[in-house]
Amino acid sequence: MFLKNIIREDKYVSYKASEMVTVFSGEKQEFYIYKIGQQKPDKLRIEKQTLDGQVKVIMVHDDKLQIEYFPEKNLVIKRKRVKRNETPTQLENHLSLVKKNYDVNKVGDATISDRKCTLISISPKERGTRPRFRTCIDKEMLFPLKRETYSPNGNITYMSTFTDIFFNPSFDKDYFVIMVPRFTTAYEIEEPELNSYEQILQMPDDGTPDKIPGGYVLKEIRKDRGGVSQFIYYDGLNRISAFMENWHGEKGDENNHFEQVKGQNIETITIKGLKGFFCDRGAEKILSFITNDKKYTIVGEVSKDGLINVSKEINMRSMER
Repeated sequence: MFLKNIIREDKYVSYKASEMVTVFSGEKQEFYIYKIGQQKPDKLRIEKQTLDGQVKVIMVHDDKLQIEYFPEKNLVIKRKRVKRNETPTQLENHLSLVKKNYDVNKVGDATISDRKCTLISISPKERGTRPRFRTCIDKEMLFPLKRETYSPNGNITYMSTFTDIFFNPSFDKDYFVIMVPRFTTAYEIEEPELNSYEQILQMPDDGTPDKIPGGYVLKEIRKDRGGVSQFIYYDGLNRISAFMENWHGEKGDENNHFEQVKGQNIETITIKGLKGFFCDRGAEKILSFITNDKKYTIVGEVSKDGLINVSKEINMRSMER
């Protein structure tokens, strides 16, 4: 029951709260406060602020439309909302995938925002290959009140804590409406629906594997207008993205395709005779290589060896085409 409420994406409880979020990236730390109100099943309002109270963005959505307001830019973005609630079968498959790749254990009790919680540890079965997690679940509402993420080498990378939380609150009639000042620029974005894993399997085989080392399975595919495809692999809690695009560079120019991360420490590695470029950006790792006139960039919060094994598999499948 605890695990199901940690991973489920549907809105099963109404609440109003503040959420303190800390993102750790190397020596840099970013702090944000989120003012959140959620009315099940589909209404949500999130106001993102800095510690000094400066509002960065306000977002509201219902079951059909999402609106984002950026006060500093006098900008509003509207888009249709694509709901992706998991069916009971998909939720069970999701649970099975987590249990296959992680050990989930109750390790104690805690108190968050004056509410009694159960402390849950979620550790990868292959230690050091991917992040581990700790979360505090409200004993009464079974709602996660605190989350922590640790990198494969054990450093904390993310922490979220709810404060001043009230369950089943009443909301003012205009709470989920954004009052936008005059002279604000508004854009409406049309986004195609993303393919589900089941739909991807019906697509023509382009050599991209539906499974990669580490217990990851292909979850969804995205393609932008520039022709770059993104294959998203999932182990139940962690994601690895494989970006693929056509390579039009000259032979011997492979090192030039990593200029977009200039300033980062780039390491040249060899993958079964294939030249690749590895970048360690703290929690996130990147490995890029070119094969068969295709440029692949593999990105994820995994170990270096894990990223190399994934690249080997993708390269092998590409060579088989």
